[in-house]
Amino acid sequence: MFPQIIILAYLFAGYSEAFADPVLTSSRLEPFTDEPEHQAGDSAKNTSSRKMLLAKTGLIVVPTPKIPSDYFLESLATIMSHGLSNDTQKKLTRLQYVISDDSISKNGVDAYYSHEMNALIIGKTSDVNSSRPKHQLARTWSVIAHEIGHAYVMSNFTAERLALLAHRFGPWQFANFTSSDNLLSPLFFSPHPLFGAPAGAINELENSPSRYALQNVHEWFAECFSTMVQEKLRRQGFFPDERSILDVNARPLSAALQSWFHENITH
Repeated sequence: MFPQIIILAYLFAGYSEAFADPVLTSSRLEPFTDEPEHQAGDSAKNTSSRKMLLAKTGLIVVPTPKIPSDYFLESLATIMSHGLSNDTQKKLTRLQYVISDDSISKNGVDAYYSHEMNALIIGKTSDVNSSRPKHQLARTWSVIAHEIGHAYVMSNFTAERLALLAHRFGPWQFANFTSSDNLLSPLFFSPHPLFGAPAGAINELENSPSRYALQNVHEWFAECFSTMVQEKLRRQGFFPDERSILDVNARPLSAALQSWFHENITH
């Protein structure tokens, strides 16, 4: 998901070893407090996972009342470290924080990227652990990679570059594109004419890996990004081969677009 208006903002001073000064505030959530003594072991493990994520990726887990599970943090570290090239990781300048907020799951949202907060906001996927069915784990990894794709766009693309890429490889036309457009302009959030059409019509489009990819250009890139990251992880044995479960209409990307991702993202 990629909301244009972000209203979440919270960071609590004095509760994270990673921060010397708070950069975000909120009156909506209570400050993080220590867990009961009987959960001390789990708390120590989660702290270790957060430190591991920071060491491997530079991402900081904001200590809100609920912190993403160890499984989620370890999955995020694996995707960043093994699904992306070292250069790509360094280029994710607009992804700095990981925040857990269960309230977004009430509307069926698993996670979204906040360009205003430079953060990955996690909903119900933060509860996923390695004992869940494989197709649920696959979906979690897919969601993580998708949201990183949004962060990559905001970190590296101009509006012109995104438009050129979507026009060159995807089913998008930009007859009304102007030099005044930016990455948050309405044309990048307009659905493709075939969005919601029968599967047969969608399958005729090249480089449309899922129905959701046709919701808008940002979602198209994020779905393509996720597809390529998942493929790299599968080749290394990290990711379960559950693509058909994620989206019954999932289609592989063209050789040309795969080559672009390999050269620019996953090499």
